[in-house]
Amino acid sequence: MKWGTICGLACSVLTCGVLWACSSDSSDDPPKDTGADAATDTGTEPVCPADALTCVRGDKGLLHVAIHTTPQPPVAWDEISMELTVTNMEDGSPVDGLTVEVVPWMNMGNGVEHGSIETPSPPVAQKGNGKYLIETVVFSMPGTWEVRMTFSGPVSDDAAPTFDIPMP
Repeated sequence: MKWGTICGLACSVLTCGVLWACSSDSSDDPPKDTGADAATDTGTEPVCPADALTCVRGDKGLLHVAIHTTPQPPVAWDEISMELTVTNMEDGSPVDGLTVEVVPWMNMGNGVEHGSIETPSPPVAQKGNGKYLIETVVFSMPGTWEVRMTFSGPVSDDAAPTFDIPMP
């Protein structure tokens, strides 16, 4: 290999490394919204509170859900509670009067999926001002879990935020 070719390759590798480093996100950023239309920012939708574990937009784009857990972050095999703050995507107002169904779900890959053995569909209590409390959720093993949520009533939407659940 000639010296010019070696220098050209080294410069290409160095340039790629600099571009990658400049494009990486900071871990100090607040939680990101995920879900349907997450890339669309109209400037009028609710903002994810800095103290939330995560936020998600409904699949239909009608609801915004901020999720807080106790303990936060949740760990495997612990009983945790989840508080959902549900707001209207158009104006950020709290949404009350919803029926909320929650199913913790894990996709283990290779076509293997399952729900939580301990809390297959935990009860949800309305607290007012757009707040809903799920008192007992148990993620029965470490890994990536999805919390499938179905909202019905004055507004119908679905959401499925994911959580990486570590070992205790």
